[in-house]
Amino acid sequence: MLRFTDLLEAAETEALFEKIQPTELYVFESICRSYSVKFSTPLYVVMNELDPYFVIKQHYASQLDDTDLDETLEQFLDSLYNLQDPNHERSKKDEFDSDIKLYEQQEKDRLAKGLPVHKAMRKKTSEKAPTEETLSETEEVPTLTGPIQGFVNFGHLRDDQEK
Repeated sequence: MLRFTDLLEAAETEALFEKIQPTELYVFESICRSYSVKFSTPLYVVMNELDPYFVIKQHYASQLDDTDLDETLEQFLDSLYNLQDPNHERSKKDEFDSDIKLYEQQEKDRLAKGLPVHKAMRKKTSEKAPTEETLSETEEVPTLTGPIQGFVNFGHLRDDQEK
C-alpha cells in the first residue's frame, strides 16, 4: 500500500519536473488554476465543463487588465510582427545599427564643418567652433574668488540700494 508521504513526494517531484520542462497539459492546468482562483470557479468545472479557448482568453485578458497599453504598445506590436515574420527581430536590429551609423556619420560631418548642434547656437561672427588645439592655445581663465568673510556675499544688494 502507498504511504501518504510517498504520494506527497511523487506529486511534488512530478510538479517540479513539469515546472522545469512544461508540457502542454501542464500549461493548460496552470491557466485553469489561475482562472479558477481569479474568477472563484471550482477547478474541476474550469477543466471539465468550460470551453478551453474561453478559459485561456479570459486568463490572458485578466493579465492585461492592469497593463497600460501606451507603455507596452511597442512590445505588443513587436510580438505581433514576430509572429508574422520570424526575421523581424533581426531586421529591427539591423535597421537600428544602420541608423546609429548614419547618425554617427552626420555628427562627424557636422563637426568637420564646424556647425553648431542647433542653429540657435551659431556664433554671430564667422568663427569656427574651437578645437582641442585652439583650446590649448587660449589664455588661462582667471579663477573667481568668493567672499572674504561670511558664507554669502550680499554686496551687490547694498550697491543697488545706494543707487
